[in-house]
Amino acid sequence: ERRMNHNATIIQTAYRKVVVRSAYLSIKFCCTWLQKVHRGNMGRVRFQVLNEQRKCVVLQKYWRMCSASKKFNIMKASSINIQCTWRRYQARKSLRALRLAA
Repeated sequence: ERRMNHNATIIQTAYRKVVVRSAYLSIKFCCTWLQKVHRGNMGRVRFQVLNEQRKCVVLQKYWRMCSASKKFNIMKASSINIQCTWRRYQARKSLRALRLAA
């Protein structure tokens, strides 16, 4: 009988070990799965934020390019206008000198 009790105790211990081990493994699987899902969500959110920032930078770059180009074209047109005015003045001055000389 003592041997039977000992064998029953060993069987019960092994059974409890299997039950506790399976419960532990299921909890471990759930925890790792939750961590994986959470890390994936955090990565997607981080990517979305970085992607939005990159898009903002691209928009700002094109806005700066357009405004600088517009400013440059205005300055170019102004300088051409000044040059035309000066050359016209010089041409009229030389024409007047030619008319007086003739």
